[in-house]
Amino acid sequence: MPWSFRGQDFAVVADNPIFEEWFKGVLNRTVDPVLTNGGAPRAYVHLGGTSVPPLSMVAQFDDPDDRTTLLGFWRTSGLLEDDDGRSCQAVLAEVVAIRVIKPDSGVVRLGVVFEYLGPA
Repeated sequence: MPWSFRGQDFAVVADNPIFEEWFKGVLNRTVDPVLTNGGAPRAYVHLGGTSVPPLSMVAQFDDPDDRTTLLGFWRTSGLLEDDDGRSCQAVLAEVVAIRVIKPDSGVVRLGVVFEYLGPA
């Protein structure tokens, strides 16, 4: 099963660097050192919300029209599904056309970045 965004299927190129784990949340925290009057120094740890880094990858298409369709979804939100059956609402935040070494090969690619919006 390929990946899909707003119903447009695409393959994820496996030879690019491994992309981030599926929207893995990161706990925000800050550490504030505090000097006490004559006592041992202390640190207060503040735990904040969870931030979700973007998901970056290289999408590959067999048909240039499919690439054009996904390119048209730039800055729109929709259902993102992966090849493991996971899904969420996401926005296609960045799209970059990628030139392939052999333009006559028929391979067309896009560098894409998705931002997590919420559960499907």
